[in-house]
Order: sequence, then C-alpha cells, then structure tokens
Amino acid sequence: MSFNEATIRDNLANNISILENGIVLDKKEKFIPNSLGTRSFIDIVAHDKNGKIVLIEVKKTKQAEREAIHEVLKYIEGVKQHLRLKEDEIRVFVVSPSWEELIIPFSSFVERTTCHVEGFKLHLTATGEVTKVELIQPLKMFGDRFIAPWHELRYYLDETRCEDAVKKFEILCAEKGLENYVLLELHPSDGHEAGLSSPKQGTMRKTIGMMYSSEPCDVPLPLYKRALYFAMQQLNEPEYIDILEKKSEDAADTLEFLDEMTDAEERIFTLHEAVCELSPHAPSDFFEIAYPAKLTSRLLMDDGWIVGRIYRYGAFKRNIGILSDDQIVKEIGGGEGSSYQRYLKKFSPSSKTQVAEVLNGVERCLSDNPAWRKQIAEVIREIATVRDSNEAEISLFHPSTALLTFYLAAKENSPQQYVPNYHLIRKVGSKDILIYGCLVWDGSISTLRSVMQKHYNNSASEILNPLLWGGYDSLDNKVMRTIGFRYKTFRVDVDGKEINHFSLTEEGWEPMEPLHPLENFYKFFNENAIFAREIYNFYSEHWDGNMVIL
Repeated sequence: MSFNEATIRDNLANNISILENGIVLDKKEKFIPNSLGTRSFIDIVAHDKNGKIVLIEVKKTKQAEREAIHEVLKYIEGVKQHLRLKEDEIRVFVVSPSWEELIIPFSSFVERTTCHVEGFKLHLTATGEVTKVELIQPLKMFGDRFIAPWHELRYYLDETRCEDAVKKFEILCAEKGLENYVLLELHPSDGHEAGLSSPKQGTMRKTIGMMYSSEPCDVPLPLYKRALYFAMQQLNEPEYIDILEKKSEDAADTLEFLDEMTDAEERIFTLHEAVCELSPHAPSDFFEIAYPAKLTSRLLMDDGWIVGRIYRYGAFKRNIGILSDDQIVKEIGGGEGSSYQRYLKKFSPSSKTQVAEVLNGVERCLSDNPAWRKQIAEVIREIATVRDSNEAEISLFHPSTALLTFYLAAKENSPQQYVPNYHLIRKVGSKDILIYGCLVWDGSISTLRSVMQKHYNNSASEILNPLLWGGYDSLDNKVMRTIGFRYKTFRVDVDGKEINHFSLTEEGWEPMEPLHPLENFYKFFNENAIFAREIYNFYSEHWDGNMVIL
C-alpha cells in the first residue's frame, strides 16, 4: 500500500459515519494554538449525535502507532484549554489499519484516562478507501504489580529435594519466558518437626477407595518437610499467547478454543493455565493447585505451615528494597485484590494517585458486585473531598461464595470469617468515622430447589463447580438477591461520648438505629431455618472440605 496517512484521513472524513451512526464531520486538520503545547493540527474533528466533540487520530506506520497515544494526550489537554470543555464532553477515536504496536499503549491509556476513548481497526482497499471498521477491545492491563490468583503447590519429603526443585523451577521458567514470579518455601511450624501431610492427599485416597469399594488404606500419609508455593505476575493476552506459540506444539488447539470465549477473565484464566501446564514441570512428591484463600486460610492457619524463605525473580527481585517479604505474602494471599475476594490498603485521601489506586483495587475485587462497587467508590470520592491529611484504611472481604457462605458459617460456627464485609476507618478532627458494609436480609423465604432452578439449571454440579477454584462464584450477587440479601453500606460517627449511626441511601446518608453487622445473618438462620438446613445438608453430602463428591 503506497498511500499515506493523509489519504486514509481524507477517505475516512468522506465516509465518517462508518465509525458510528449520527457522527458528523466538523473539520479535517483542526488547528489548536501552539502556545498550549500541542501539535498544530488534529487529524479529524467531528461531533456525535449528542453534540459531543470527537477527536479522531489516524495512524498507519508502526512508528506512528507508537506515537499515537502521546499525540492523543496532547490533543485532550489542548482542546480542554482552548475550548474550555470538560472531559466528559470529549470523545477520542484512535483509528489504524494495524494495531500490533498500538494495542498495549492504547489499552493502558484506556484504563488510566477518564475520557471516553475507543479504537477502531480500519479495513482498506488498495487505494486507501475505508470499507469496514472493527471496534478494538482494549486489553486488561497488568503493567503494575498484580499477582495472578492461580497458584501451584508442591510438597517435598526432604529439604534436598526442595532445593533441587528450586533450581529446576528457575531453569524451566526461563525456558518458558516467565520472568516475574515468586516461590514461597514453606516449612512445618513448631510442633510439626516430623513433617506435615496433605489433607487433599488423604481425601483422594478416601475417594478412590469409595470408587472401588475397597477398605480404607491403613498406610499413613506421607509427612512432608518442605513445600514450594508458586505465584507469578499476571500477563496480558498477547504475552500469554506469545509464550504458547513459541513453546507449545498444541498452541493452535488452545487458541482455537479461546476464540469461542467472550468473557475476558475466562480467557486470561485459560491462557494462564495453558502456560503453567507447558512441559516439563518442576519435580515434586505431591502436587496441588492453589489459590489465595488456600494459602492464607488453610496452609498458614489450619495445616501448620509457615513461610521459611522467599525466592524472588524478575521485578520482584529488582524491587527488593521497596517491596517487603510480608507485602509479597499479603499480595499472594489476595490482600491487594488479586484474589477478587480480599482487599486491604492504607491510603491518604488527599493523594489523587493513592485514591485512584484504591478505586482500581476495589473495582477489581468487586468486579461481580455492582452494589458495593458503586457504594464504596462513592464513599472514597466523598472522603477525598475532605481537606485533611489523616490516613484512611480500607479492609474488604468479598468471598463471593453464594450459598457456600451459609454452609461455611454454620459448619465452623464463626460466621464473621466467611460473611462478606468491609470497613473503612478514618479520623477527622476529634471525630472517629467507621464506614462498614454488610448483608441485609429482607425476610424472604426461599428453597434450595428454587435457587438451583433459577441460577444453576437445576444442576448440583453447577453449584459445586466453583469449589474447584477456591469457591468464587460470579453469580453470588444474583443468588444473594434471590434469597433476599442486599449488599449495603453504613456509617458510625464517634465524637467523644456522642455516637451517631447512618445508612447510605440514594439520597445520601440518613440517620438510623444501631445495626450489628451480623444481625441479619443470624436472623436468616433463625427465620429461614429449613432453607439453611437444606444448604448445610447439600454441601455436607457433596464436599468434604477438599474434594467434590457428586
């Protein structure tokens, strides 16, 4: 193709409605004064059917692709100042026939800007006529540190085998092209010097015995002296695909399967799993899949393991003076939202950067909970307007385990460990402010059958499937609404002896009577006891805490 960007620009301007119905051309090469620090001309300026200005940046060459976002940033600031427009009055279209060099910076820009930005791939004739446009879906970017929530756990009978496995891990990860990852070397805690067994291994023995109607195996479970817990930086789709295409003969099958998926999280999980399954694997005496809650709630609490040593690689090693070992363990355990179930953060409400980071973390953790996502964002933006330098702290626990929540709370007799909740604490002058979230029940009476029919195709396996990856159920919010629960937000102001309670409504904060965060949960167990018993019996029959039994 011998034509240049100007040819594409002119042809697109003559057929501008191909981008969007109702869009009207204003001018090609719109002039913006140089004194504002912008380039003199914007490729195409138009208006949409709602009267908003549309800035269109046309790119053709790879060098131009790399420079595109830099130009867009200048345009936005220049137009805002020159025309005195607000960001929500500006739309930006980036158009190009090639997106190889553009997709990463474009995706990063989309995540970080508050402007409306869209990308379009142009299909051109040999003379540069635009025949078709394809909307570009930005990648979910993880340029910042974000540890993937899918982990691996390997057990070892002695220290030497563990040391050898670490060396093998380093070789294999280098061969796969994995640079940024962490290995936690787990040791038995005091009192378990002889070693620790794997509860899952015991369950597997029991299940196999049941399948073949054999007597329970009386051979003691192996006692492991070491374990390695593997977690890595989450990659984006092109990075995963690049590794698969270079290292796997079966990459075509994975990518063909990927084409059938529309859910972004499912696509990333599939690619991550495919990369981790590339042969060969690091040796071990027993292997388990793992996830954040398994590390924090089972291994480091119930099973008796402690973190003895941390091996860092790539960026995790380079920032050793900034990122502490404790912070790494916290993030692997989902403390920064990587588990989509837990988020913990201290921040300064007066810092725009820190507020933006917290908002991103909350949004990531609550991707399937629009109610709390909206409420917490509203609360954070509200406190960011208060002029004080006091630090705030947010602690968010959102297991998203739907019906499993009630089983775990009843089984362990400690609902506070399993019930969704959050709190945000700060001090303003002499006043201590506690903002918290909990489930509120409206008294609806439900049955297990009705919930199964509405949300799980009347299938026990569909309810149990989330247990295979730690219990996270994307239907949690819908299931909770069906059985009468709502995710709500409340506030308590303490100023000396004066205590006031408020509820967050559509009209803002309204006074209310005191409410215990677990009050509605206990009420549900007492007044909907039949349904609660159905849930308990169902999980007792099909799950022993480690293995699903259908």
